[in-house]
Amino acid sequence: MRRIHVAALALGMLAGCRPLPEPPEALTRILAEGEAAEARGDGETACASYARAAEAFPYHAEAWSYYGESLRFWRHDLPAARAAFEKALRVPQATPRALAFSWRGLGEILREGGDVEGAIRHFEKS
Repeated sequence: MRRIHVAALALGMLAGCRPLPEPPEALTRILAEGEAAEARGDGETACASYARAAEAFPYHAEAWSYYGESLRFWRHDLPAARAAFEKALRVPQATPRALAFSWRGLGEILREGGDVEGAIRHFEKS
């Protein structure tokens, strides 16, 4: 994930954009709890952590992108995952990494549904 974040920041600077601030420390802590649960193979705890992040930080794309991916990967709830990824794309506090993660997640959902061309368009946006 760190390489994606660095690459996104570099692309933003090349495009003349100033880097966005990192997510709040409390959000980063909750996301780290979810990542630790995922590393243990505990998808339910990870999903609960990411849901808590989205509830506590509804204007942060990081929270919604992680929550969307947990819904897609662990719960296989594609409609809810799609809604979370789309929310990540609309909220005002967005990092390049969260946006890229959300476009990729939407692409995965389209690919799983058989829309390969649509998936490729979303992957290109990521």
